Amino acid sequence: MPRYNVVPALMATQHPDSATKYFSASEEVEEAVQDLAPLELNGYGCDEKMIDYEGKLTPFLQPKWITRRMYELYRERLIPEKDFILTIRAPSADLEAIDRQLLALLSGILANIESERLYNAQVVKYIIHPMTSNVRSLIAVQRRLNKLLNLAREELGLAREEDIDVIPLIEDVRIMFNLDAFIHCYRIGLSNMLGLYKDSLRVLIGKSDAALAYGHLPSVLGIKVSLWKLHELSEKEGIAIYPILGAGALPFRGHLSPLNASNYVKEYAGYHTVTLQSGFRFDFRKEDVINAIQVLSTHVGARPNDPGDIDRIRSISRLLTERYLEAILPSMKLISKIADLMPRRRERLGRALYGRNLTSVAHFVSNRLRHVLTRTQIVLPRAIRYTAALYTMGIPPSFIGTGRGLRDLKSDADLVLDAYPSLRDDLNFDAQFLCLDIARECLPPKSFKLIEEDCTYLFDLFGITAAPLPEYHDVLIEIHKRLSKGLSIEGLVTKTGQIRGSLG
Repeated sequence: MPRYNVVPALMATQHPDSATKYFSASEEVEEAVQDLAPLELNGYGCDEKMIDYEGKLTPFLQPKWITRRMYELYRERLIPEKDFILTIRAPSADLEAIDRQLLALLSGILANIESERLYNAQVVKYIIHPMTSNVRSLIAVQRRLNKLLNLAREELGLAREEDIDVIPLIEDVRIMFNLDAFIHCYRIGLSNMLGLYKDSLRVLIGKSDAALAYGHLPSVLGIKVSLWKLHELSEKEGIAIYPILGAGALPFRGHLSPLNASNYVKEYAGYHTVTLQSGFRFDFRKEDVINAIQVLSTHVGARPNDPGDIDRIRSISRLLTERYLEAILPSMKLISKIADLMPRRRERLGRALYGRNLTSVAHFVSNRLRHVLTRTQIVLPRAIRYTAALYTMGIPPSFIGTGRGLRDLKSDADLVLDAYPSLRDDLNFDAQFLCLDIARECLPPKSFKLIEEDCTYLFDLFGITAAPLPEYHDVLIEIHKRLSKGLSIEGLVTKTGQIRGSLG
């Protein structure tokens, strides 16, 4: 099992997608210690832990507390930079107040002061910038980091001169299709504006929010194009680029589950780091988790798959996005209402304070849909709660737009099927949780008709049978009985999440 070397391979995160476990902020220190402990010490063997401040009520000193706790328990056995690092996901100053971003940056620097004192090593080497939409924001974060590092050296006793680098988190399909040009501009900006020349970079590519805004198939295709474009950029400019893939356990969020690891490493070849989210770690048997970790570690750094004609894939993704949005938009208020009832697994800010919107998608679709998206201000639920809500309504979101999209692509559908060989297996998995009778009762007629068309076409194309698990179907029926009476559904939703292997 490789430990931290050039870059980590296994990043444990604080995503709230576990159906089994709730973590208060105070419990996250011991959680991080377990994540970073080696397998032989009953840990999860991860070499990186993401401390998340994006839309989340994480204590300011949590990275420092984790650093100290690791020293108390393991001292010379596990050393920062050699065996593990902590990575901070800071809030975006474009979406949250800049003071929250500055506090998150400073939390990483204070952890480094502590790790210098305890280990003479640097525990925080990277800051993740979420919802990245432009190079300007990345440069601004790096500039603020550099100023805070200088302050810490002058006033707080930080001795080491090493930088902390910014990792762009790319969650927008439009940027994914031009990721080589985006990263090229980022490097030029660092050099011209801050005097920083970077011959190596880490880039985090996220499945969940891309799927939330664009649909399942466009997000899959966008990730595959991203991996290939980063590979080509690395070879062209002679720089080392280390992609991180952010994915959850269910197909809509990437299908990175312990029971699907062997498929995942083939489907998304080219990663150097994967995120092991809460559902992955806590909603499956520990034996299956350990086996999957070994599979994922073995395939780090494989050559990415060539997606083929990228211009055609971009055009295909536009049509697929439109088919997804046509079905989702009439139901968005209802989906959001159900999403707000989903169980909470971490201490997060509310949707109104840190929701997603469809502004970027408006520039990707036809004029007809663009008018709809720009006319109405839609604040989306967070991706995990959105995914959980749709499952609760009887519709695994991987089906939405997929059937009609493939039907309307005609001969171009073969390009999608060649690029995404696991599509049939992923849909077969989700067919266990497809309950069209419940969806018919929940959804507006317009949405249901389109989604029913999706399912019918996919059943014929792949020979899929809609056969929901009887226990699962019975629990969904009980959920909707309770909803009609205004009663709590949290315990029943938790049960369905446990059957799926993740809340959302």
